[in-house]
Amino acid sequence: MAKVTIGIDNGTTGAVAIISDEDSVFFPTPVKEALHYTKSKKMLRMLDWHELSQEIRAFTEGAGNPRAFIERPFVNPKFFNSSMSGMSCYLATRQCLEMLSIGYETVDSGTWQRSLIPGFKGPELKKASRLKGMELYPKHTEFIMKHKDADGLLIAHHFHNM
Repeated sequence: MAKVTIGIDNGTTGAVAIISDEDSVFFPTPVKEALHYTKSKKMLRMLDWHELSQEIRAFTEGAGNPRAFIERPFVNPKFFNSSMSGMSCYLATRQCLEMLSIGYETVDSGTWQRSLIPGFKGPELKKASRLKGMELYPKHTEFIMKHKDADGLLIAHHFHNM
């Protein structure tokens, strides 16, 4: 059975990568719109856990023991809405993985960044992520350029090769 590693750049604007010894897929976090939970007449973007589970199941079928690594969500009381969105997506992602019986670990971004793109900070960090992702996985260049980073892919790569 092939080793399979899932890297998840958490959030509704994140991305998911699934790497095996033979192949890889990289796609945006599937999201859907729903009515906002407050009394306001706003819409809310949230994880489409059903679509995510289908994507993961399709690639991990037959894999003995896939492992997932989810980037720790951004939490800062000064940015309440962003924090709530990140936590909501994180919890839904965990539930999706549990439903699929896939073990997961929550990881800090510095863990994989130190080994793959050391020394970069601020705006240069996204550029470094994009360039390293295209270097390691040229077949995903089009999506990496569109998405503007390869964080999910680099998370999967780092933990797949440990």
